[in-house]
Amino acid sequence: MGPLLIEICNERLLPRFGVDRLLVLLARQLAKAGHEIGFVCLRCDKEMLLPISPDVTVLPVPEGLNMEGTEAAATAAMLQRWQQRRPDAVVVGGWPFFELAARAGAYDVASIFMDAGAVAQDGLPEPQLTIQRELRRIRQLTLPLIDRVLPISDFIRRTQSEPDRGNDTGVKTVLLGADHMALGTFGGDQQTGDSRDLVQRLERKTGRGEQLLIALGRFEAHGYKNSPAIYDVFRMVLERAPSTRLLLLDAGQDCEVPADLTPLVELLGAPDDLTLQEIMRLCAAGISTSLWEGFNLPIAEMQWLGRPAVAFSLGAHPEVVAEPWLLCDDTKEMATKIVALLKGDGSPELHARFAEFRERRQWEFTLSAWESEICDAVQGRAAAVVTARNESPGRRIILVDVTNASLDPANPGVIRVVRRLCAELQQNPDFELVFAAWDLQSEDYTFLNETRRKFLEGYSGPTDGLSLLSSGGRNLTPAELIRAINVGRTRQSILFTPEVLLDGGALARTKWAKRHGFKFAAILHDIIPIYRPEFSDPKINEVFPGYLEAILRADAVWSNSRTTQDAFNGYAASIGRVMPPENGAVWLPGQFGEQPRRTGPAANAGPEIRVLCVSTLEPRKNHLRLLEAFGKLSARRPDLRLRLVLIGNSYAGAPEIAEQVRAAAKLNASIEWLGTIDDARLAAEFENCTFTVYPSLVEGFGLPIVESLWMGRPCLAHNDGVMQELAVPGGCLTTDMTDPESIMRSLERLVTDEALLERLREQARGRKITTWRDYADEIAGRLSVL
Repeated sequence: MGPLLIEICNERLLPRFGVDRLLVLLARQLAKAGHEIGFVCLRCDKEMLLPISPDVTVLPVPEGLNMEGTEAAATAAMLQRWQQRRPDAVVVGGWPFFELAARAGAYDVASIFMDAGAVAQDGLPEPQLTIQRELRRIRQLTLPLIDRVLPISDFIRRTQSEPDRGNDTGVKTVLLGADHMALGTFGGDQQTGDSRDLVQRLERKTGRGEQLLIALGRFEAHGYKNSPAIYDVFRMVLERAPSTRLLLLDAGQDCEVPADLTPLVELLGAPDDLTLQEIMRLCAAGISTSLWEGFNLPIAEMQWLGRPAVAFSLGAHPEVVAEPWLLCDDTKEMATKIVALLKGDGSPELHARFAEFRERRQWEFTLSAWESEICDAVQGRAAAVVTARNESPGRRIILVDVTNASLDPANPGVIRVVRRLCAELQQNPDFELVFAAWDLQSEDYTFLNETRRKFLEGYSGPTDGLSLLSSGGRNLTPAELIRAINVGRTRQSILFTPEVLLDGGALARTKWAKRHGFKFAAILHDIIPIYRPEFSDPKINEVFPGYLEAILRADAVWSNSRTTQDAFNGYAASIGRVMPPENGAVWLPGQFGEQPRRTGPAANAGPEIRVLCVSTLEPRKNHLRLLEAFGKLSARRPDLRLRLVLIGNSYAGAPEIAEQVRAAAKLNASIEWLGTIDDARLAAEFENCTFTVYPSLVEGFGLPIVESLWMGRPCLAHNDGVMQELAVPGGCLTTDMTDPESIMRSLERLVTDEALLERLREQARGRKITTWRDYADEIAGRLSVL
């Protein structure tokens, strides 16, 4: 492979921070190998970077943004940068470049994450605790989409890399080197006068017989570093080795040295590399009281210089510490072992251990492994396409438009279809469903926010995990995600619209599908605004022809009933259009939610005869005639204990219907409107009712009819259109729902003719009714052949 263009990105690139050093050392290695390097960060030491590459970019991210906002701004700036010059690979050290790495695949850029781990949260004060929690959330969203994740220890791999990624594919542990301070990369060959004075002062201490201990790593008063514990250890050491002195890497801002120890503690500030190496050589031992480390470079630095370092036996320490004896279970053991090192009494011979450590932990080995992983990632991204074409086509991507199902807190007919169908399709091993909503302004699909996800997942709907990638204003688009995960797959993705597209953006969706190379499939629920416009909102009537024009351009359209299919055929012929290549009627199922089929005898009815009506309160649903008929029956048969229970949401286009229902309920205590209820409550209402009534005059299907039959309850429905089509196989009584007198007489028959009611119950229990799984399998079979 020839030279690559590789961008190295991190929030900061400064000399004294661990991850920064890893990335700078890597950059130097890659540049020496002939690769072109670009540095991108929010802040840096340019003098350190410019000798490696002149391409150093500090992103102008606006101030005041939270972590998500900064991540989004950095990603947007980088993607704009890539419009001018796209790299072969991007190497990131973490926030705020996680999202960039996750989206890189959509731009054919290999992505590599150098995983030094998110720090432990125990004991962290605010705002650090909130920051670390947000960091873990971002990791879990993005790591599954990054090509290579390279943890710096098996500890990080086991506890973070693989759990956050969800698997071990593309994850490889590469332990760090220890000789970086000797490489001169970070100004290690320069020393100020003050630094020389510091070293000379410490040399005088050792010359007087004082033994120096150094607390490894910068001092942090709170959190996992557990720095204040060094004082307890030091006091225990002093009891048995009073000539010991403690060195702290702090200038006094954070360490707050206790008064009793102040004369015995030397504050080092932040010395340069050369000075720190000289100081470490003067020390008898190093001490790390940290309670969590992904690697612990200071321990490695001490051991490279042939000096022992004690640490707790946790985190990555067992992988880093050269001699297991140096690992401790508590501060008491730590102090005991330090005394043994100081007095040479009982401590093991460490020379051979450190020599072996220096053989294994050289940066040339680490850097070569990283370079190899980067090159392999670039090659793998290109090779995956060729390999997959010769092997398995992979799961087919179905982008499902759930614009309305993710906005409606209720569960009316079409929304119920979308939720239940998607939940079942999601179980199909041949498909990978991506849920999205249409944005009219951008004419593009967007992921769902948290509220919309909850609405979609309600009423036994599907689980939407991928939309988490865009939570909190993130910018990843469904098209970019699909492009990234579709690498190597040969089957064309499908845009599937199981909803009615009445937002004015139906035609734009067809253009979107063509632009992105998607097939387009749809479910047609009805064309009521065409042949019965009086039952539709004038605004819907206005946009409906545009919706049908989009449907006619689809690769496949499946109507929900023969009635709807015939009407659609007639409409296409009337405007001189040809039907889509794949079309036909697929009846909706009758399964109600997750409820089992009711095939046994109905429970003994109580003294009250409950009639249940499940339907949105809109004009074509014909509630007012039902109320009139029920009122007449109540007056005609005061001897009967009747109750009409109405369930359904109000309709924004006709608020007067809801008002009339409320008025009727006030006048007649036997009328009850429950509004929107959950499936569990609705199932209970089915169980308690004697039969159901569905007064609607025109429908594309009439889902509540077959749901009633599924629950073992007969249904009174209209004697025309799809209602008649659904009634023919049994379990239903039909009547002229345009006539309140006919409705009243039919209601009276059902409440008084027990033989008729039982016959209809038997028909309902014995009738073949498909499940949502049956329906999803039918739709899946049709999608699979597109």
